[in-house]
Amino acid sequence: MKDYAIGIDVGGTNTKFGVVDRKGNIVDQNRVLTNGHDTVQEFIDDLYTGLSPIIEKVGGADKIAGIGVGPPMEIFIPAMLNMPLT
Repeated sequence: MKDYAIGIDVGGTNTKFGVVDRKGNIVDQNRVLTNGHDTVQEFIDDLYTGLSPIIEKVGGADKIAGIGVGPPMEIFIPAMLNMPLT
């Protein structure tokens, strides 16, 4: 059974992430610097390094029901304004 979910909050300074159980209890959490990387890939690698031990703590990726990501809105608003609805 998939008993956990991952939450990722991408902020201007820090990216906070963690795993919650079905009742919304935080199992574990951590953070990485959002703007402390030269490339997007370095940011993704840092996020992966921080999140992987938390996923393993709950029994591996097979126990994760989904991932929610909260990005800074200013990143998506211009793209959304030009997005066709069909």
